[in-house]
Amino acid sequence: MVFRNGDGIIFLDVRHENQGKRQVSVEYTTVTEMDAAGARIKAKLAADKQAEMAKEASKPAKPKVSITVPDGASGVERTPNSIKFTVANGKAKIVVEGWQKQFRDAGWKEDAASLNAMAGMLSLSKDDQRLSVHFTDTGFTPAEVEVSVIGAALE
Repeated sequence: MVFRNGDGIIFLDVRHENQGKRQVSVEYTTVTEMDAAGARIKAKLAADKQAEMAKEASKPAKPKVSITVPDGASGVERTPNSIKFTVANGKAKIVVEGWQKQFRDAGWKEDAASLNAMAGMLSLSKDDQRLSVHFTDTGFTPAEVEVSVIGAALE
């Protein structure tokens, strides 16, 4: 239980009975002491946050993988690790084949590829980086393309 008046706070702790005896503790703290303790806690939290930020800043930056979103793409959604968009029907396979050549020429290993007119996937790797591309292109609606990366950041 906590009791407070203008000058201080009384903490009353009543424990369960044990062998016919009940432990009770009473602690009195002034408002000034509580404010000082709160200030110390805030300072400690701020210092911990600064240390965490410094630790993050000292980590090596993730490698960047550049993907050129084609002209005319719409509905572009980006996260640090993925890009989704649509292109005109019949265009997705051409876009993905361009990236396939670009990344192979840049030393990426093609782990898997299945590129058909209506759907396809491409999986590439380089060092600890993995790049995946998926598309669907029915020919009736805009083609959907999704690129995702692991071990790097997309730009």
